[in-house]
Amino acid sequence: MGQVIINADDFGFSRGVNYGIVDSYVEGITTSTTIMANGEAFDHAVALASEYPEMGIGVHLNLTKGAPLIANAATISADGSFHFRKYVKEHVKEFDLNEVYAEWAAQIEKVIEAGIKPTHLDSHHHVHMLEPLNKVILSLALQYEVPIRDHFEGSHAVRHTDQTIDMQFAAETVHQELSDEALKKLDDLLILLAKADQSVELIVHPGYLDATVLRETSLQLERPYMTDFLIHSDFAQRVKEYDNIELIHFGDLEE
Repeated sequence: MGQVIINADDFGFSRGVNYGIVDSYVEGITTSTTIMANGEAFDHAVALASEYPEMGIGVHLNLTKGAPLIANAATISADGSFHFRKYVKEHVKEFDLNEVYAEWAAQIEKVIEAGIKPTHLDSHHHVHMLEPLNKVILSLALQYEVPIRDHFEGSHAVRHTDQTIDMQFAAETVHQELSDEALKKLDDLLILLAKADQSVELIVHPGYLDATVLRETSLQLERPYMTDFLIHSDFAQRVKEYDNIELIHFGDLEE
Protein backbone atom coordinates (compact mmCIF):
# COMPACT_ATOMS: atom_id res chain seq x y z
CA MET A 1 0.00 0.00 0.00
CA GLY A 2 1.32 3.41 -0.94
CA GLN A 3 1.53 6.12 1.72
CA VAL A 4 0.58 9.56 0.40
CA ILE A 5 1.08 12.94 2.04
CA ILE A 6 -0.71 15.85 0.39
CA ASN A 7 0.96 18.93 1.84
CA ALA A 8 -0.34 22.48 1.40
CA ASP A 9 2.41 25.08 1.60
CA ASP A 10 2.13 28.67 2.90
CA PHE A 11 -0.21 28.30 5.93
CA GLY A 12 -0.09 31.72 7.60
CA PHE A 13 0.69 33.63 4.40
CA SER A 14 -2.75 35.27 4.30
CA ARG A 15 -6.25 34.68 5.60
CA GLY A 16 -7.40 33.66 2.12
CA VAL A 17 -4.63 31.07 1.86
CA ASN A 18 -5.45 29.81 5.36
CA TYR A 19 -9.12 29.31 4.55
CA GLY A 20 -8.30 27.52 1.30
CA ILE A 21 -5.92 25.14 3.07
CA VAL A 22 -8.43 24.32 5.78
CA ASP A 23 -11.24 23.78 3.25
CA SER A 24 -9.01 21.46 1.21
CA TYR A 25 -8.31 19.51 4.40
CA VAL A 26 -11.88 19.34 5.72
CA GLU A 27 -13.62 18.76 2.38
CA GLY A 28 -10.81 17.45 0.20
CA ILE A 29 -7.70 15.29 0.26
CA THR A 30 -5.11 17.58 1.87
CA THR A 31 -3.56 15.83 4.88
CA SER A 32 -0.81 18.21 5.92
CA THR A 33 0.37 21.80 5.78
CA THR A 34 3.42 23.88 6.65
CA ILE A 35 3.09 27.14 8.52
CA MET A 36 5.07 30.35 7.96
CA ALA A 37 6.16 31.66 11.36
CA ASN A 38 6.64 35.17 9.97
CA GLY A 39 3.48 35.17 7.86
CA GLU A 40 1.10 38.09 8.31
CA ALA A 41 -1.75 35.65 9.03
CA PHE A 42 0.24 33.41 11.39
CA ASP A 43 -2.06 34.03 14.38
CA HIS A 44 -5.11 33.36 12.21
CA ALA A 45 -3.56 30.08 11.04
CA VAL A 46 -2.83 29.03 14.62
CA ALA A 47 -6.44 29.73 15.60
CA LEU A 48 -7.74 27.66 12.68
CA ALA A 49 -5.29 24.85 13.41
CA SER A 50 -6.63 24.51 16.95
CA GLU A 51 -9.95 23.40 15.46
CA TYR A 52 -8.32 20.54 13.50
CA PRO A 53 -5.81 18.78 15.77
CA GLU A 54 -5.53 15.77 13.43
CA MET A 55 -4.11 17.87 10.58
CA GLY A 56 -0.35 17.49 10.26
CA ILE A 57 1.41 20.84 10.55
CA GLY A 58 5.08 21.38 9.81
CA VAL A 59 7.20 24.53 9.61
CA HIS A 60 7.66 26.31 6.26
CA LEU A 61 11.12 27.72 6.94
CA ASN A 62 11.43 31.12 5.34
CA LEU A 63 14.40 33.06 4.05
CA THR A 64 12.85 34.87 1.06
CA LYS A 65 9.57 36.53 2.08
CA GLY A 66 8.66 39.14 4.68
CA ALA A 67 10.65 40.12 7.76
CA PRO A 68 12.92 37.82 9.78
CA LEU A 69 12.31 37.02 13.42
CA ILE A 70 15.97 37.75 14.19
CA ALA A 71 17.66 40.72 12.52
CA ASN A 72 21.09 39.68 11.31
CA ALA A 73 23.38 40.61 8.46
CA ALA A 74 23.19 37.32 6.59
CA THR A 75 19.49 37.17 5.93
CA ILE A 76 18.17 40.72 5.57
CA SER A 77 18.23 43.41 2.91
CA ALA A 78 18.61 47.15 3.43
CA ASP A 79 14.92 47.61 4.30
CA GLY A 80 15.02 44.97 7.04
CA SER A 81 13.16 42.27 5.13
CA PHE A 82 14.42 39.02 3.69
CA HIS A 83 16.26 39.13 0.38
CA PHE A 84 14.35 38.06 -2.73
CA ARG A 85 14.65 34.45 -3.89
CA LYS A 86 16.97 35.37 -6.79
CA TYR A 87 19.40 37.09 -4.44
CA VAL A 88 19.41 34.15 -2.03
CA LYS A 89 20.16 31.69 -4.83
CA GLU A 90 23.00 33.86 -6.15
CA HIS A 91 24.59 34.72 -2.79
CA VAL A 92 23.74 31.75 -0.58
CA LYS A 93 27.37 30.65 -0.27
CA GLU A 94 28.16 34.03 1.33
CA PHE A 95 25.61 33.58 4.12
CA ASP A 96 26.69 32.94 7.70
CA LEU A 97 25.13 29.53 8.34
CA ASN A 98 25.06 30.12 12.09
CA GLU A 99 22.79 33.11 11.50
CA VAL A 100 20.55 31.10 9.15
CA TYR A 101 20.40 28.34 11.76
CA ALA A 102 19.42 30.86 14.45
CA GLU A 103 16.67 32.37 12.27
CA TRP A 104 15.19 29.03 11.30
CA ALA A 105 15.40 27.74 14.86
CA ALA A 106 13.54 30.88 16.00
CA GLN A 107 10.82 30.16 13.44
CA ILE A 108 10.45 26.59 14.70
CA GLU A 109 10.35 27.75 18.32
CA LYS A 110 7.65 30.32 17.53
CA VAL A 111 5.46 27.57 16.08
CA ILE A 112 6.06 25.34 19.12
CA GLU A 113 5.30 28.21 21.52
CA ALA A 114 1.99 28.72 19.67
CA GLY A 115 0.98 25.23 20.74
CA ILE A 116 1.77 23.37 17.51
CA LYS A 117 4.02 20.31 17.56
CA PRO A 118 5.70 20.35 14.14
CA THR A 119 5.39 17.19 12.08
CA HIS A 120 8.17 18.11 9.63
CA LEU A 121 10.23 20.86 8.01
CA ASP A 122 10.32 22.26 4.49
CA SER A 123 11.01 25.75 3.14
CA HIS A 124 9.51 28.63 1.19
CA HIS A 125 10.73 28.57 -2.42
CA HIS A 126 12.54 25.28 -1.59
CA VAL A 127 15.67 27.18 -0.49
CA HIS A 128 16.59 24.33 1.86
CA MET A 129 17.65 22.44 -1.28
CA LEU A 130 20.48 24.91 -1.87
CA GLU A 131 24.00 24.02 -0.87
CA PRO A 132 24.91 24.76 1.95
CA LEU A 133 21.42 25.47 3.39
CA ASN A 134 20.66 21.76 3.10
CA LYS A 135 23.12 21.18 5.94
CA VAL A 136 21.21 23.65 8.12
CA ILE A 137 17.82 21.98 7.68
CA LEU A 138 19.32 18.53 8.24
CA SER A 139 20.85 19.72 11.52
CA LEU A 140 17.54 21.25 12.63
CA ALA A 141 15.61 18.13 11.68
CA LEU A 142 17.93 16.00 13.80
CA GLN A 143 17.70 18.47 16.69
CA TYR A 144 13.89 18.55 16.65
CA GLU A 145 13.55 14.90 15.59
CA VAL A 146 11.25 15.58 12.62
CA PRO A 147 11.24 14.55 8.94
CA ILE A 148 11.96 16.92 6.07
CA ARG A 149 10.81 17.48 2.52
CA ASP A 150 13.57 15.71 0.67
CA HIS A 151 14.88 16.87 -2.70
CA PHE A 152 18.47 15.91 -1.93
CA GLU A 153 20.78 13.56 -3.73
CA GLY A 154 22.62 11.06 -1.56
CA SER A 155 21.67 9.59 1.78
CA HIS A 156 21.20 11.10 5.22
CA ALA A 157 19.80 10.13 8.60
CA VAL A 158 16.61 12.22 8.51
CA ARG A 159 13.21 10.69 7.73
CA HIS A 160 11.63 11.66 4.43
CA THR A 161 9.27 10.37 1.76
CA ASP A 162 10.54 8.21 -1.07
CA GLN A 163 9.37 10.76 -3.64
CA THR A 164 8.25 14.39 -3.78
CA ILE A 165 6.01 15.66 -6.60
CA ASP A 166 4.87 19.25 -7.23
CA MET A 167 1.21 19.25 -8.27
CA GLN A 168 1.20 22.75 -9.77
CA PHE A 169 0.35 21.34 -13.20
CA ALA A 170 -3.05 20.30 -11.81
CA ALA A 171 -3.88 23.87 -10.76
CA GLU A 172 -3.07 25.02 -14.26
CA THR A 173 -5.49 22.55 -15.87
CA VAL A 174 -8.41 22.28 -13.47
CA HIS A 175 -10.12 25.43 -14.78
CA GLN A 176 -10.23 24.12 -18.33
CA GLU A 177 -10.92 20.83 -20.06
CA LEU A 178 -8.09 18.46 -19.24
CA SER A 179 -5.89 17.52 -22.16
CA ASP A 180 -5.18 13.87 -22.93
CA GLU A 181 -1.63 14.48 -21.72
CA ALA A 182 -2.81 15.86 -18.37
CA LEU A 183 -5.30 13.01 -17.90
CA LYS A 184 -2.57 10.46 -18.57
CA LYS A 185 -0.27 12.25 -16.13
CA LEU A 186 -2.92 12.00 -13.40
CA ASP A 187 -3.61 8.34 -14.22
CA ASP A 188 0.10 7.54 -14.07
CA LEU A 189 0.32 9.40 -10.78
CA LEU A 190 -2.46 7.30 -9.27
CA ILE A 191 -0.58 4.15 -10.25
CA LEU A 192 2.56 5.52 -8.60
CA LEU A 193 0.71 6.49 -5.43
CA ALA A 194 -0.72 3.00 -5.06
CA LYS A 195 2.67 1.35 -5.47
CA ALA A 196 3.54 -0.90 -2.55
CA ASP A 197 6.22 0.21 -0.08
CA GLN A 198 6.40 3.74 -1.47
CA SER A 199 5.76 7.01 0.35
CA VAL A 200 5.08 10.09 -1.76
CA GLU A 201 4.55 13.76 -0.90
CA LEU A 202 2.39 15.82 -3.24
CA ILE A 203 3.09 19.56 -2.92
CA VAL A 204 0.02 21.76 -3.36
CA HIS A 205 -0.80 25.47 -2.97
CA PRO A 206 -4.52 25.91 -2.24
CA GLY A 207 -6.02 29.20 -1.14
CA TYR A 208 -8.48 31.95 -1.98
CA LEU A 209 -7.77 35.36 -3.48
CA ASP A 210 -7.36 38.24 -1.07
CA ALA A 211 -5.39 41.49 -1.07
CA THR A 212 -2.21 39.84 0.20
CA VAL A 213 -2.27 37.12 -2.45
CA LEU A 214 -2.87 39.68 -5.20
CA ARG A 215 -0.11 41.93 -3.89
CA GLU A 216 2.57 39.54 -2.67
CA THR A 217 2.69 36.38 -4.79
CA SER A 218 2.73 35.26 -8.40
CA LEU A 219 0.57 32.24 -7.49
CA GLN A 220 -2.86 33.87 -7.68
CA LEU A 221 -5.64 32.18 -9.68
CA GLU A 222 -3.74 28.92 -9.28
CA ARG A 223 -4.62 28.86 -5.58
CA PRO A 224 -8.44 28.75 -5.86
CA TYR A 225 -8.06 26.41 -8.84
CA MET A 226 -5.98 24.07 -6.69
CA THR A 227 -8.48 24.31 -3.83
CA ASP A 228 -11.22 23.22 -6.21
CA PHE A 229 -9.03 20.42 -7.59
CA LEU A 230 -8.32 19.02 -4.12
CA ILE A 231 -12.01 19.00 -3.20
CA HIS A 232 -14.02 18.37 -6.35
CA SER A 233 -11.85 16.75 -9.02
CA ASP A 234 -12.19 13.19 -10.24
CA PHE A 235 -8.58 12.68 -9.14
CA ALA A 236 -9.44 13.65 -5.55
CA GLN A 237 -12.39 11.27 -5.50
CA ARG A 238 -10.30 8.41 -6.85
CA VAL A 239 -7.56 9.02 -4.27
CA LYS A 240 -10.17 8.78 -1.50
CA GLU A 241 -11.62 5.55 -2.90
CA TYR A 242 -8.42 3.77 -3.91
CA ASP A 243 -7.87 0.81 -1.57
CA ASN A 244 -4.10 0.82 -2.12
CA ILE A 245 -3.59 4.46 -1.11
CA GLU A 246 -3.18 5.43 2.55
CA LEU A 247 -3.48 9.17 3.19
CA ILE A 248 -1.13 10.22 6.00
CA HIS A 249 0.89 13.20 7.24
CA PHE A 250 4.61 13.38 8.01
CA GLY A 251 4.05 12.47 11.64
CA ASP A 252 2.86 9.07 10.45
CA LEU A 253 6.07 8.21 8.57
CA GLU A 254 7.80 5.19 10.02
CA GLU A 255 11.12 5.67 11.79
